Amino acid sequence: MSNFPMSRRIDALFDTFHLVDEAEKSNETLVSYLVERGHNISVEAFEQLRSGVAGTPEMTSAAVVADIAGFFRFSTDYLTASEDDQRFKDLQEQLDTLRVFRQQGVKRLRFRGQPSSSDRAALIRALRA
Repeated sequence: MSNFPMSRRIDALFDTFHLVDEAEKSNETLVSYLVERGHNISVEAFEQLRSGVAGTPEMTSAAVVADIAGFFRFSTDYLTASEDDQRFKDLQEQLDTLRVFRQQGVKRLRFRGQPSSSDRAALIRALRA
């Protein structure tokens, strides 16, 4: 069994992409976004997917998964890559880093170049200290 099923990955996106003083986006908001893009999806079907109940083929199609990631402006690879894939690990680390920054009150951050995993780890340690 996967430690990072689709439901957990979607929850991580909801948990990460909101400001510290704002609530998570709602399932209804995401479903409205998906419907605007031509997907025939109900809030109930999405809630089942998010809760870990096996989704319908429509819910787990490549187009829907790409649009779920697009709603959060995050890489589709996060939802599709194997948890053993380095790309997934890197994206999971980025989400963890973003959550820590938000919890610490960081409003804006710009990296120059490509920050490495050790750069992010050092920033997290400094913020938690």
